[in-house]
Amino acid sequence: MGAKPQDGTRLTLDAVSSDGLKVSSNYFGSTVSEFYSDNERKEASEYCSTQVRT
Repeated sequence: MGAKPQDGTRLTLDAVSSDGLKVSSNYFGSTVSEFYSDNERKEASEYCSTQVRT
């Protein structure tokens, strides 16, 4: 199983906090995306949750 090629999208890091981070991209109408911390892995798949090392 090989890695998927990346599409070249670049994100700009706008803000970092203890809760997560905000990024923006010129490629998607300058939308802002927010990523939230999930230390309990409530939103992670079972596979990902077991693979993450803390």
